[in-house]
Amino acid sequence: MNKIIFPLQSKNMLSEIKNLHYVLFFFKLHLNNAEVNKLFDDPHFISSYTEEVFNQQFGKATSQLVAAFQDVLNIKKRKDNAIDELTANKFNELLTQFGGLNIDIPEGYPFKVKDDSKSDKKYGISGKVKSANDKAAVKITIAAFNQNLRSETELGRTQTNDSGDFTITYEPVFSRPEYKTADIFFRLYDGKKELKGFTVTQLTKAGNISLPNGTIFNAGETTKVEISFSLQSADEDLSEFEMITRLITPLLEDVKIESLNENDMHRDFSFLSNETELD
Repeated sequence: MNKIIFPLQSKNMLSEIKNLHYVLFFFKLHLNNAEVNKLFDDPHFISSYTEEVFNQQFGKATSQLVAAFQDVLNIKKRKDNAIDELTANKFNELLTQFGGLNIDIPEGYPFKVKDDSKSDKKYGISGKVKSANDKAAVKITIAAFNQNLRSETELGRTQTNDSGDFTITYEPVFSRPEYKTADIFFRLYDGKKELKGFTVTQLTKAGNISLPNGTIFNAGETTKVEISFSLQSADEDLSEFEMITRLITPLLEDVKIESLNENDMHRDFSFLSNETELD
């Protein structure tokens, strides 16, 4: 196993998340904590976590297990559930103490992990996001999820372009053989604010299909959709300041607006200008 990097969250490389899953199970064996053991006895948690481990994803179940170990070790949690420097350092200290750096996989590891070498086949979701007045919704973050009975797994996310178009690709590999395809639903974000009240229409050769609950069941290799949200157009009645704030917020990550600077050390305004094409 390798040392945990930071920040570690859903957008990290698969190999880094795969290593995290090894480390978490390794800690379960060595710390033998009652609260952590309860999670592994919970069938709903195990169902979600098994899929996340198989697909090498940092989802809700992985975040829940990380939080449990943070409680055991009295580590302050981040709101976004990412592994920060404090958590990574403590995890790495224990990993070294227990000799985890000298082994590849924890003894008795019960989870299967997909074989990345077997197939590079990708499935795709593409489409357009529009506001209520039929205007393209620009720089809206769209996240696609696979829905199971009581769990979900993020397949990917991206931002709409200047025409409101987007494309998400994902690997059609799931934790159980009976799950041949994904049941897809979406979440939309304007910056960090989640958008509600949108409708999803699947575009097919046979015609357009309105989806009352927004879920595409048994999605094919290529899925095309049109998403409309009924909120007031984000581009219409906003002040110039509100428009600029809306454009740059997705680019800020953990940096606060008041902390932006333009000097020899930080070229924040130059970066934001180039990314948003604002003067």
